[in-house]
Amino acid sequence: MVVGYGTQKKATLTGAVASVSGDVLESRPVSNTAIGLQGQIPGLTITRTSARPGDEDMTIQLRGASSTNKVEPLVIIDGVPAISNTEFSSLNPNDIENVSVLKDASAAIYGARAAGGVILVTTKKGKKGDKLRISYNGMVTANTPANMIPLAGMRDFASTMAEASYQDFVESDGNGGEVITQRYVNGQTWNNVLAVGGKTPHVGVSFDDTNLLVIDKMALGDPFTYVDTNNLIHYYESNNWLDLLYGTTWSTQHNIGIQGSSERARWSASLGYADDRSVIIATDDGIKKYNARMNADYDITKWLVFNMNISYSNRYKDSPLDGLDGNNSGMYDAPAAPAYTPSGNYYDFYVCGRSPLSAMQAGGRAKQEFETFRYSNTLTAQLTKDLKATGSMSFIKNNNVQTEYKTTYYVGAPYAVNIEKNGNGEVIGYDVNEQLNVVNAGTKSYAQERSQRTFYENYSLQLDYNHTFGNVHNVAAMVGANAEKRTYKNVTAKRTDLLYDGLFDLNTGSAGSTNQTVTGGSNAQGYISYLTRLNYNYAGKYMIEALGRRDGTSKFHVDYRWCNFGAASVGWRISEENFVKKNVKWLDNLKLRASYGVTGGAVSELGNYDYLSAITLST
Repeated sequence: MVVGYGTQKKATLTGAVASVSGDVLESRPVSNTAIGLQGQIPGLTITRTSARPGDEDMTIQLRGASSTNKVEPLVIIDGVPAISNTEFSSLNPNDIENVSVLKDASAAIYGARAAGGVILVTTKKGKKGDKLRISYNGMVTANTPANMIPLAGMRDFASTMAEASYQDFVESDGNGGEVITQRYVNGQTWNNVLAVGGKTPHVGVSFDDTNLLVIDKMALGDPFTYVDTNNLIHYYESNNWLDLLYGTTWSTQHNIGIQGSSERARWSASLGYADDRSVIIATDDGIKKYNARMNADYDITKWLVFNMNISYSNRYKDSPLDGLDGNNSGMYDAPAAPAYTPSGNYYDFYVCGRSPLSAMQAGGRAKQEFETFRYSNTLTAQLTKDLKATGSMSFIKNNNVQTEYKTTYYVGAPYAVNIEKNGNGEVIGYDVNEQLNVVNAGTKSYAQERSQRTFYENYSLQLDYNHTFGNVHNVAAMVGANAEKRTYKNVTAKRTDLLYDGLFDLNTGSAGSTNQTVTGGSNAQGYISYLTRLNYNYAGKYMIEALGRRDGTSKFHVDYRWCNFGAASVGWRISEENFVKKNVKWLDNLKLRASYGVTGGAVSELGNYDYLSAITLST
């Protein structure tokens, strides 16, 4: 099994290490590697606040929370830390050979960043003797809302509202009964009087209630049009907003892989594409991912092997900016208005610019391009039968560009003009003059771009020794050193008051000093680490392991930058004892183990310069 800085046989492993084969991830209908691990490893909990691809806001925990800080597992991909959980999620599941998780003191080999556990990802490589093999894996997935909330139509909604308007004023009639003394109405248009007289009063009323209100006609369930005293035309019809916004969408995945070997080389290459959609049907919402990977090993000599891993991933997210929160998601809007006016404009039912469909479709977009290039090479020298030296160099370059714009759009408010009335004053005809009410006008509209660049370097040197003495004393030792550096730079620019409808680039916003902002910054951090591990087992029965790591980080003051971490564990394979083999033949593997270790966890959440004091100047 893959453990920190090496591999060990599962039988003689003394740490709590769980493993998942890449075949499990490949068979699951998801392109997000983190989500694919849900339910596959005991103690690993993955939660998300949203099911929308690209907006999951995932939290990964091993064996629960270990700190008041946000301590999450350290993710290692082919021996190199991932720069973020987004890089981990963007991995192509079809490229993964296996995933190992260090859950106990064995994680101490990663020192200051291991309090949340460690997730080790190993990608596929070519193997000796592999014949040339080309494979294709494709998947089409239907995304369907699991539990759509049942919403009332206009008839049920209005009937309930009308009934409630009476029940708010129920009083005693003095004879042990009840009487309704008035009817509750508010400023909503559906409480306007549609006709005077001719209506049968509600049962139990003690006042003259023969006026027909708009809501009383809504309760009949049939579509109708009403012109109020301001000549504003109101359209009423039954409508389920959720059916207009959400429904079944389709996601696709396509992967091509090639593996092979020759006398001195092994290789594995792949290309992947995924188009993940949310259940929003009113507009595009989801991510597209492009992945490419090449892993190769080459035997320079019989004792010297060169390994190279190259990968590229690009994740495009495109989602609506508005209409996603509870107030604008259709959950709070009366099911009594069409989405559009007869002329095809969004219908401003409340005459305040509110329309769930228009907010989602025309309110703006939030886009992100998360591009990662990863390169590593390793040179392994088998110096003797028992001694191996490994040197590696890796770098990761990431560009994260986020574009966001909120646009001005219009919703229709039709008015009646040239009105004709009969002798009773009832409207019998009119022409329609549709006014367009502006939404997100002036400085409420904006365009914003944020560019983040990260460059990560990793250099390591490692010596491994393995030897068996007298056929029963198995000894393994490892020492190593590691150096890391990460540099980061970001620039954010924003302009409000977009000057031209339909254009939402930065240069289309107002250039006034109060309409534009520019912020940015850069930082750097570094780690230097020294590590060691010693393993001993006797005849595969009795095992002991000790490991240590000394970490130095630039995040602390120079006097406090170094800290030591370590762990020890023991194991006893009871199933290898003769008294078990003879008397409990059905038991083939029983192991008792215990471990204790010290890890660090908060350093990942510390700022790079938090140890420096800051003074705020003001006038």
